[in-house]
Amino acid sequence: DEPGRRHAASVARHLGGVAAAIKVVELSRLPEKGDAVGYLAARSVEDLRAEVREVEVLDDAQEYRGVRATGFSAESMRQVKPREWLYGRHLIAGYVSTLVSPGGAGKTTIVLTEAIALATGRDLLGPRRCKVWHYNLEDPLDELYRRVWAICDHFNIDATELEGWLYLDSGRDRKLILAERDASSLVAMPASTEVIAEMQQNEIAVLQVDPFIKTHHLNENDNVDIDFVCSLFADIAKTTGGAVELVHHVRKAQKGDTTAGDIDSARGASALSGAVRAARTLA
Repeated sequence: DEPGRRHAASVARHLGGVAAAIKVVELSRLPEKGDAVGYLAARSVEDLRAEVREVEVLDDAQEYRGVRATGFSAESMRQVKPREWLYGRHLIAGYVSTLVSPGGAGKTTIVLTEAIALATGRDLLGPRRCKVWHYNLEDPLDELYRRVWAICDHFNIDATELEGWLYLDSGRDRKLILAERDASSLVAMPASTEVIAEMQQNEIAVLQVDPFIKTHHLNENDNVDIDFVCSLFADIAKTTGGAVELVHHVRKAQKGDTTAGDIDSARGASALSGAVRAARTLA
């Protein structure tokens, strides 16, 4: 699976300059999350040897190598595309953003209004038109529909304009858990690849997840744990080319005293603020 591939890459990187030769072998006909034990149960050791022989030894020109200094290239710079802003200076295609707010301040109303603005292409709050997936892990689906109804009524929007452009899901019906911990390691759950598949199939450009805390079963105060979850959302954004927004709460002590623009007011480990490309606060 993807965490296994990242681990293999990390091991290969650390062995650079130590091992005489390094090969990373992705075994054929191995199911997702399969391992060498399952492979050998169905195939012979000779099959394994044959697969290893076919893989080239990694060299310095390939992905897994020791630390090297790379010279600046003006031509490479000119080939880089500018950031693709989907919404103001907050949602960026291919990156993760966050909205940090106390409970009851209106964060769900704001992101849903933005979702409808994006889904209709109307200049409610200044976006372009694109498909949006709002995944709310607290409210039931009928409450989400009530909120959408109120927003459409306030802005005089015909709700049929949202059909095919807005996707609504509730964690009450289907949880969205991207990561958990087993006895010895952090584990990426199938949900991350399922989200990628849904976004690609439906050409969804923006994913709103509300709230972030309910997307994992890890320690929210542990930087390693939170960085792991954030890396999964970053993979979703990078793979789909879409923008991901994580709605997050403030620390309990700051519920009534959130300083505008203070990302340090975010609840839990500080790894979240370092992982997102854009952050905003609501007070």
